Amino acid sequence: LRGRELRLNEESLALNHVNEQILERVDAATDNMVRSGLDAVSRTGLEVDVTRRRYFLFLVITTGLGFVGVALLMHFQIDRHVIARLSWLSTAMQDVAAGHMDVSLPPAGCSELGRLGAALHLFRETAIEARERESALHASNIRVEQALALVEQKAAELEIANAKLQELSVRDPLTGLFNRRRFDQALTSEWARAGHGGKPLALLVLDLDYFKQYNDRYGHQAGDACLQQVGSILQNHARRAGDVAARFGGEEFCLICPYTNKEQAESIAQSLRQSILDQALPHEDSPFGVVTVSIGYMVATPDATCTSDDLLHLADQALYLAKDKGRNCIQFIETL
Repeated sequence: LRGRELRLNEESLALNHVNEQILERVDAATDNMVRSGLDAVSRTGLEVDVTRRRYFLFLVITTGLGFVGVALLMHFQIDRHVIARLSWLSTAMQDVAAGHMDVSLPPAGCSELGRLGAALHLFRETAIEARERESALHASNIRVEQALALVEQKAAELEIANAKLQELSVRDPLTGLFNRRRFDQALTSEWARAGHGGKPLALLVLDLDYFKQYNDRYGHQAGDACLQQVGSILQNHARRAGDVAARFGGEEFCLICPYTNKEQAESIAQSLRQSILDQALPHEDSPFGVVTVSIGYMVATPDATCTSDDLLHLADQALYLAKDKGRNCIQFIETL
C-alpha cells in the first residue's frame, strides 16, 4: 500500500507536472490567442478608423461640393432673376427719368420685382402724360404770350392813336398851332404857375390886318396859306419850353410867354410884327401893300386882384388900340 501510495504520489506529481505544462501551454495559447485577437481587433479598429476618416472626408467633400453647388445655383438664380432684373429696372428708371420713353421695361408680375416693374410701367405712363401736358401747356403759354404781345402791340398802337387824337384835339388843323381849347388850359395853368413863383406872365394877341379883303381878292386857299405862314412865324417865336403859340380863332393868334417882363414882351412883339412884314406877302387891298399884323400885349404878375381872364381881356383891348392907331403896330396896356 505504501508502495502504491508512493507510486500514486509519483503519478500524481507527474500528472501535476503534466497539468502544469498543459496549463502553461494553455496560458501561452490563450495569451497568443488574446494577443492575436487584440491585434486583430486593433487592426480592425485602425481599419475602421481609417474607413471612418475616409467616409468623413468624403462626407465633408460631398457636403462642401453640395454647398458650392447650391451657392452657385443660388448665385445663378439671384443673378438671373434678381440682380439682372434690378439692373434692368434701374437702367429703365434712369432712362425714363431722363425722358427716354421708348425704352424696354421689365415685365410686371406678382412678385416684389414684378410689382416694381408694374410701378415703373405706371411711372412711364404718368411721365408720358405729364410730358404731353407740359407740351400742351408750353404751346398754350406760347399762344398766351403771342396773344399778350398782340394785346401789348394793339395797346401801344391804341396809345399812340390816342396820343395823336389827343394831340389833334388840341391842335389847329390848318396851322398846326394849339387851338383855343389848349390855349385856355395853358393860360390858366401858366397863370397859376406864375402866381406861385411871383413871376410876370406876358400875353400877345395879334390879328392879320384887312384879312377879309385878302380872302376876297386872293381866295380862301391863299388865305389859308397866309395863315399857315403866319402860324409858322409865330411858332418860331415860341422858343422856350413854356411858350405857347395858339390860333385863337379866324385870323387872330395868341402867344403866351411865362416869366417875361414888359421890355421882353415888347421885343418879342416887335420881332414878330417885323418878321411877318419881312415876308412881303402881297396884299393889294391893304394900305401897306403887304400882309401885316396888329399886336396887343399885356404883362402882369398874378395876384388876388386879377385873373387870367383879365389878362386876356386887357391884351385884347390892347389889340383894338393897335388897330385904332392904324394897324401894323404893337400896343401895350399900362395897368390892369
